[in-house]
Amino acid sequence: MPEREACVRRGWDACLEYKRAYAEILAHLYKTQNPWDVILLVQLRNGSRIGEAIEAVKRFCSEGMTAVRVKVEKHRNPNDTRLMVLPEELRGTQGKEFLFNACVRLAKVKKSKNTIAVYTKKTYGFSSKA
Repeated sequence: MPEREACVRRGWDACLEYKRAYAEILAHLYKTQNPWDVILLVQLRNGSRIGEAIEAVKRFCSEGMTAVRVKVEKHRNPNDTRLMVLPEELRGTQGKEFLFNACVRLAKVKKSKNTIAVYTKKTYGFSSKA
C-alpha cells in the first residue's frame, strides 16, 4: 500500500483503502494465525475504535452471537452504543477457531489496546488508534 506515505496519518482510517487493508489483514491472518488480526478485522469491518473491537470480540466469544452492541468510546453521551458485526470470515469453523484464539490471547494480556496498536504499526505500517 505505497499510497499511505503520501497522505497525513491521523488515525485508523487515515490513508487506508478499506478493501485493500481488509484483504491484507485477512491474508496475514490465514498465513500466520495471529490473533491480533482478528481484532483488526472486527475493528476495520465496523469502523470502530480498538477498545470497542476488543470488547466486541470478547462478547462474540462469550455470547456466541454474530452481532453485539458495545459502549462507544470517547463519546459525549455515556449511554451510546455501537452495533458490532462479526466479519463473515470469522463465522465458519476456521474463523471460530481464530476467534477463540483471540479471546484466549486477550485474557493473557493486560494492556491489549497498546499491544495491538504496536503490532499493527510494526506489521502493517499504519496506526489502528483513533
